[in-house]
Amino acid sequence: MKTKLILLILFILLCDELQAQSFNTKLDNHQKGLPEMDFIIMPFDISYRVSLGTLKTDGTLEVKIPEFSDIQLPPNMNNDNMLKFDDLINLRCGNISDLNTSESLKGFKGGYFALWSKTKRNGWAGSVFAVSNKDLIPWLEDDAYMQPVLGSYFELIYVTEDAEIKATCGNTWDIANLTIHMDYEFDLSLKKGYNLIEYEILDIFETNSQDVTNKPNKIIVKTPVDFSKIIWTAKYF
Repeated sequence: MKTKLILLILFILLCDELQAQSFNTKLDNHQKGLPEMDFIIMPFDISYRVSLGTLKTDGTLEVKIPEFSDIQLPPNMNNDNMLKFDDLINLRCGNISDLNTSESLKGFKGGYFALWSKTKRNGWAGSVFAVSNKDLIPWLEDDAYMQPVLGSYFELIYVTEDAEIKATCGNTWDIANLTIHMDYEFDLSLKKGYNLIEYEILDIFETNSQDVTNKPNKIIVKTPVDFSKIIWTAKYF
């Protein structure tokens, strides 16, 4: 009975941690001697910074994505000038209605993860990439000239209401005499406020072209449940 009680408590604590989207990890390429820095996003501009935690001097990244009750949006930001959900994601369904989302579900993109330091002249000390495979980073920086690889990358979005999105959709791209069929799957449990989402590339269409890079053609967009597989890598300025 005691063992079952302990397991139940551990399960509740784990669920609370996932709900709050709070966890500690290590920056993959931390440089010794750096000062403690803020871990942030800048959804709109450099003057509106959202704290996501702290990078400690030992390279520990303490991540705490703010809960809705703690979020203060800019005065000019309201539902009327937020994006529809299908504009929040990096994919485009051929038939938007396949997502079956509410018209009232809106939001905005979190933008780049970044490091912010008072020792820097303009504050911005570096960008941070969240991936499961570091070979994805060149493609994330320039998908027009760099090749994608299998793996996941992670982004933050803000939504105006809770939403469960379980859907599939497709699309067709016609690029440089090539026809590429895309298959997308969505498995999202979104909470009002900021949400970490995962794009997992499951397959890649090889163009066999010097002019057009390969294209991910099978992707699942989901709510991550295992934060331990995320590699956090900084590009310092």
